[in-house]
Amino acid sequence: MDPLRLGDTLLDRYVVEDVIDRGGMGVVYLASHIELQIPVAIKVLRSDLEVSGAVVERMLKEARILARLDSEHVTRVLDAGRLPDGAPFIVMEHLAGEDLATTLAERRRLDVEEAVGFVLQTCDALAEAHAAGIVHLDLKPENLYLAVRSDAVAAIKVLDFGIAADLRASGDTTSPGLTGSPDYMSPEQVLLGGGLDARSDIWSLGVVLYELLTGHRPFEAGTAQEVCARVLAFTPLSPREHRPEIPDPLADTILRCLSKDKASRPATIADLAAALAPHGPDGSLAAVRRIERVLGLATLLPDAVQREALADSLRDSIADLTDDDDLVDDHALTDRRSALAVAFDPTPEPTPPRRLATLALATFATAAGALAGHRLATPAEHAAGWPPLSPTIHQAAATPPCSETPITTAALRPALPPRPSPRRDPAPHLRPPRTPVPPPPAAIPVAAIPDTRDPPLETDEYPELTTPQVDGASFWDHVEDADAAPSP
Repeated sequence: MDPLRLGDTLLDRYVVEDVIDRGGMGVVYLASHIELQIPVAIKVLRSDLEVSGAVVERMLKEARILARLDSEHVTRVLDAGRLPDGAPFIVMEHLAGEDLATTLAERRRLDVEEAVGFVLQTCDALAEAHAAGIVHLDLKPENLYLAVRSDAVAAIKVLDFGIAADLRASGDTTSPGLTGSPDYMSPEQVLLGGGLDARSDIWSLGVVLYELLTGHRPFEAGTAQEVCARVLAFTPLSPREHRPEIPDPLADTILRCLSKDKASRPATIADLAAALAPHGPDGSLAAVRRIERVLGLATLLPDAVQREALADSLRDSIADLTDDDDLVDDHALTDRRSALAVAFDPTPEPTPPRRLATLALATFATAAGALAGHRLATPAEHAAGWPPLSPTIHQAAATPPCSETPITTAALRPALPPRPSPRRDPAPHLRPPRTPVPPPPAAIPVAAIPDTRDPPLETDEYPELTTPQVDGASFWDHVEDADAAPSP
């Protein structure tokens, strides 16, 4: 028997309209707020379960945890209370969509970029929880809800913090027992020992991403006991064994998440997000920055290796497009060009004009190089003085975002690629020594310079050079007579 009936009213403002789902501990109803006329979801403890203090506290703890989290990827709590029989209930925002388990059942596996994007959104939600000392401990496709927003864009919502551990409040890092799903539980959860922390959630995310990409779980077995045994002793196959087109770095990141030794896993959810960002959709690096800020990390830019991995991936995409005969009609080149230009500063905030000019020049250089069939230089080639297309791109990449203030340029300088010198001699030891130029001679006085000109000509010796004769008279006589003549 369900704890509520259709038409029941809670707190004099919520009217129950339908049943959304029935789970292991509770029933979720669709209800309507009488005054606001908006749909809400109400989660109520199942009537066949004993209303004990531990069960009530667990459900109310979930409500308090959700109320503390402000991420857009966590379900918002609107209200909470108890039924007349003492059973607790939680009023939450109503979500339209389906969970990832349903999506996976329909499509068998997801595209790499799409799957990584969903996991990055989950990392965004977990960053705030981990910053508050909360570990989810029950991450699985059924608890990752693909909600359709008002702008028709799907976004992940993390559900069911029912068995989450609040490590700061209790200080207890032991497992709450086998109350999760064995396929997604970390070894420390299976062993029911201590040592629970954020890396337990990172293990679960590794399993989720493995399943989203391959359609298989890394520790599949017939029974829960066999699954637990494989979690403790079995080394999973690389996801590339099921799907060879998965990039090697992505497969390595997933296997790191599934390491039995916690020290070998990504240390924080921000480290995992930074490793996944090169394989995610546009805006992935912006998500990494946001996660780092939520966790209180000082760095705003991801590790240089991750940044270069993203650039390499975009260069490969451009290289593939340049091999296409229909390049002029292929709009994908524009997408890759824009991604490469803004990959190092994806913040969607207004950009100052100086920064806009740099990015515009970088975008033009990227497109020109791609259309001409040139590839872009790596930082190593750039440092060696590789031709003129790459310095513009790397200078744009190296410019820190003007809108971010928590970090100074001096702190970023070690991670920037070196600036090439246009006058650098690549092989100075092979050049012959330069002959010194002698100084100019001292000035010679004019008087000391001998006159080497020919002597003046004598007219007697050269009669043909005498004054010309006209009608037996000198030329100059004729000039004087003309001057003396009266004017007409």
